[in-house]
Amino acid sequence: MKEDSCRKLLLNVAERMPELVFDISSALKVDDKVEPEKPNTSIPGWCTCHNCQDMPSDAENLCCDTRPQNCISQRPEFDIYCFEPEVLDIANVMRNDVLVLAQDDDINRRRRHAAYRQFVLWRCGHLGTGNSVVVRSCCVLRIRRTFSDRNRQYRGFLPNRLV
Repeated sequence: MKEDSCRKLLLNVAERMPELVFDISSALKVDDKVEPEKPNTSIPGWCTCHNCQDMPSDAENLCCDTRPQNCISQRPEFDIYCFEPEVLDIANVMRNDVLVLAQDDDINRRRRHAAYRQFVLWRCGHLGTGNSVVVRSCCVLRIRRTFSDRNRQYRGFLPNRLV
């Protein structure tokens, strides 16, 4: 394939799936000037981004599999899609209208659940009714810190659940 054709193809892919650009850049990035971080004993062995912690179920013990400086939970677009109150509120209004649901009175729970759905939409696209994926531990933890429950009670991952 010629260089010009490769460029066009990569631009097309970047427009359709912008998250791939970050995945590719993190895979190719080599920085010899950065000293390796000392291992943190509280970081689970399955975590590579250093922002995860053990979750209640094995299914939820899922890392974004990036280096600490490229963790999905620290990316600027994560803030835009998953933490902007206006984005989350509009997403909730749309969802409630389509599914004919009453609005949850607990604003943190409402925004927390909207942030999980926004993350899935951003990273996986539309899944369809009854389909679910596990949100990465680092992202769940950051969302929970931002939109915390008064009693620190969280449901965790519930497979194939609509609400």
